Amino acid sequence: SGADVRRTLLERLADLDRRAAAMADAARRERPSRRFEHTLREFLPGEVARVRDAVRGGQGEVHPGIARAVSVLAWVLDEIDTLMAQRRDPELLAELGDADRLADACYQPIVDFARAEGLPLTSGWPATQLSDFELSIWTGFIPTSIAPIFLPRDFFTRAVWWPALGHEIGHDFLASVRG
Repeated sequence: SGADVRRTLLERLADLDRRAAAMADAARRERPSRRFEHTLREFLPGEVARVRDAVRGGQGEVHPGIARAVSVLAWVLDEIDTLMAQRRDPELLAELGDADRLADACYQPIVDFARAEGLPLTSGWPATQLSDFELSIWTGFIPTSIAPIFLPRDFFTRAVWWPALGHEIGHDFLASVRG
C-alpha cells in the first residue's frame, strides 16, 4: 500500500541522514576527506529533507520519482564513501593526494573567474578516484559540489594521463555553470 511504501521510504531517508552525519564527522577528522564535508553536512541533509517533505505530502500511491530520488541519494553517499575509503588506503593516499592537488590547481582559476564574473558555479571540489573506467568526470554529481574524476588503473604509471585532468575539469565547468 501507499502508506507502507511511504513508511519504508521515510525509514530509508532517516538512515541516509544518519549515515551522512556519521560520514561528515569522519570527513572532518580525516584531512584528505574534508573536501566532502560540505556535501555531507549541507547538500545531503537538505536533499533528504526535500524528499522527506515530498514523501509526507503525498496521498495514495507514491510517485516513482520520489522512490528514485531516495535511491539517488543513497548512490551519492555510496560514491562519497568510496572516495573516502580510497583516501584511507595508505598506498593510494599519496597518489590521490597528488592528483587531487593538480585537479584543484586546474579548477581554482575557474572558480575565481566564475566568482569575479558572477557566474553561478555549482561544482568546484574535484576528487580523483582510481576506477575501472577510462579517464572521465562524473558530471551527474554537479549538484553536490563534488566533481568525481575517474582515473584508469594505470593512471599513476603513465605520465601522459596527468594533463588530461585539466580537460576533465573543463567538462565539469561547462556542465556546472548556469546561464
